[in-house]
Amino acid sequence: MSPLANQIEKLEQELGTGLFLRLNNEVRPTLYGARVVERAGRLLNDAQKIRDTATEFRDPETVPLTVGMPPT
Repeated sequence: MSPLANQIEKLEQELGTGLFLRLNNEVRPTLYGARVVERAGRLLNDAQKIRDTATEFRDPETVPLTVGMPPT
């Protein structure tokens, strides 16, 4: 069994439910597995946004500047 398959099985044991249906020549996500994949995708997207924000703040010229004036 591959290291990835081992890690997936350990995760399934920890979660107490299957992430994938393992058929003869096919592996596909369970309903729960599909939801986990969707949520993981959002987490990865958010992590990229955090990295992008950090990059912006390392270069002060890229940080948006907002100037406001009260109406007089």
